[in-house]
Amino acid sequence: IQGMYGAVEELEYDTTDDCVVEVSKTNTFNIKANSDMDLCVDRSALGSRNVVLKKCDGSQSQVWRIDFGKQIRNKDNNFCIMKQGTRIVCKQCKFTTENDVTHGFGDTIVFGTSGVMTPGVASGEETSLSVAVLDEENFLQEFTFAYL
Repeated sequence: IQGMYGAVEELEYDTTDDCVVEVSKTNTFNIKANSDMDLCVDRSALGSRNVVLKKCDGSQSQVWRIDFGKQIRNKDNNFCIMKQGTRIVCKQCKFTTENDVTHGFGDTIVFGTSGVMTPGVASGEETSLSVAVLDEENFLQEFTFAYL
């Protein structure tokens, strides 16, 4: 790259970048349901380790980051998203390995070969999340990483 920059200067080309890309200053994000951008992935308030969809409220439990091991880690308790059976839970990161959970094509959150994050039944202010087979017609399985 240094050599290319030198050639650009030598040829007296304009060196200002004409392609501005917004980058998160915090490297943290909310995981929002594409079907309703007011819903964020959060830890259940019911005392379980379940990961659920709840109304976005700005709390730290709704803030996530990708850590050095490429795991999705919660900002509030430093636990990671993983699957337990078909449930999606938040547990100590030592129980997961790199690429167990990834942000897949088509805005899906993929759990290896088991399936993708899928909203389930709403109970009160929470909607359960589970792992289900990808259904390309099911837009409810799509999520956005909204960088903060």
